[in-house]
Amino acid sequence: MTLITVAVAATIGSFLANAVFYLIVGKLAQRAEKKRIEHFQKLEAECRETIRKENERMRNYAKMES
Repeated sequence: MTLITVAVAATIGSFLANAVFYLIVGKLAQRAEKKRIEHFQKLEAECRETIRKENERMRNYAKMES
């Protein structure tokens, strides 16, 4: 009886440890993904701003040339 109890307790303990581990890894992965998306959106906004400024600069240059 003791052997069965120990085996069941070890199985349950192992399952719980794995479940907690995967929950922690999942949360860390979500955080990393969120930061990656925020960084990409920031870069995208900077790129759009640069393109807008360059377009404005080229319009002004075209006005001066004509």
